[in-house]
Amino acid sequence: MVQCVVVGLQTSQDARFYAISAKFDKPFSNEGQTLVIQFSVKHEQEIDCGGGYVKVFSSDLDQKSMHGDTPYHIMFGPDICGYSTKKVHVIFNYKGKNLLTKKDIRCKVCRSKSKSNLTLV
Repeated sequence: MVQCVVVGLQTSQDARFYAISAKFDKPFSNEGQTLVIQFSVKHEQEIDCGGGYVKVFSSDLDQKSMHGDTPYHIMFGPDICGYSTKKVHVIFNYKGKNLLTKKDIRCKVCRSKSKSNLTLV
């Protein structure tokens, strides 16, 4: 059975870093199974440059000391800069090295009637 949880986070200031984390109840392995992680980003206004990323950390992460350079296993999310750069960064950490995917994955930006931008990742 697939469990679906819908939550949201609204930020209050432009050009600022935000972070939120949630821990799984217990470590898991997807060996022999497909792992799907999906999210969407809703920009309430046009952005000049910015991004929003999901990071998957090790099960022994100390969430209280987490910061931007904390090692992760997977990081992905949209990177939007101007009108020409609208791509999804996907980075896997393998044996201590961050490996950026070489495939060019374009962001799908949907404009709604309310003029909000929804980026599907």
